[in-house]
Amino acid sequence: MTAGDGEQDPAALGQAIKEAFAQREWVAGDRLPSHAAWCFVCGKDNPSGLGLEVFAAEGQSVSATQQFDVSHGGAPGVAHGGAVAAVLDDLFGFVLVRVMVPAVTRDLRVTYRLPTRLGVDTELSATLVERRGRDLYMEASASQAGRRIVTASAHFVEVDVAHLFDPSARFDLQD
Repeated sequence: MTAGDGEQDPAALGQAIKEAFAQREWVAGDRLPSHAAWCFVCGKDNPSGLGLEVFAAEGQSVSATQQFDVSHGGAPGVAHGGAVAAVLDDLFGFVLVRVMVPAVTRDLRVTYRLPTRLGVDTELSATLVERRGRDLYMEASASQAGRRIVTASAHFVEVDVAHLFDPSARFDLQD
């Protein structure tokens, strides 16, 4: 879904956000909708994307299984740390859908405990830990073969939903 030659369609993103928030309640096991068809991490129409599929978990949590392949590689046999961080940041975005709060990343901290191997299922989970006013604090982890390999924490800030799909709201631009 593009507005033209590589541009994302803000109206399509706005519609996706409205549909996700219109759900009002997610039950553990529900597959959450991608943020946008062109999203680098979860977009189903992005041929360069990672194809992340995320599910509602108990409480204010989400989970996913991701398998990184050679196109996500860093050092031989392992995923690039940036690809891993992108998946975790997007996973936090799904927590926001789970709790129905439009917000953006303020701070993301990723701790790599072990390499993320290519071609191996990576179990991911993220949860909302605390909310103070407009500030949301989350934690996530990634495991392979039962071993925790990555942890992450994030601080998100609630925004007006227009901030997410209206470029003029984000960048003070005139059309």
